[in-house]
Amino acid sequence: MALKGDRRELDTDVSFFCNQVLEPGVLVCVDGGGSGIAMDLSTALVATPTGFATPSVASGTHPVGVLLTNVVDIDQTRQEVNWHRDEVVIGGKVTLLKRGFVVTDRIVGSVSAGQPAYFDITGSFTATQANDGIVQVGRFASNVDPDNFARIEININ
Repeated sequence: MALKGDRRELDTDVSFFCNQVLEPGVLVCVDGGGSGIAMDLSTALVATPTGFATPSVASGTHPVGVLLTNVVDIDQTRQEVNWHRDEVVIGGKVTLLKRGFVVTDRIVGSVSAGQPAYFDITGSFTATQANDGIVQVGRFASNVDPDNFARIEININ
């Protein structure tokens, strides 16, 4: 589990596709070009930086949101998509949180309430900036609990 149900979704985006198997709660970045106006342009892709052709967290890595859906790779001739778990088949449209808060365990390093939230190469949240080009994606609104979950306020423009 990477994302708890305790969340507030103030601004979401459904204009991107994902070709990588991912769990909810991971921060994703732009991995393909889109015109910005076409809602069904298949090249408008998101992925964690490890899913890029050259994995890195560089200054050109632009975060677009926190993944709210499960992206799965299943054989649909033998199994149906579980809509109750917010599953999307690989290559499908995903829902991204741009503003609001989530409670996630995708946290690297030690964090405490009030610290800025950045992201790392796996799409996890951290309180340390990987390099000068990485933008702040929010702030930690709580300390980490014994199960490694913390509340993070997300604000991605």
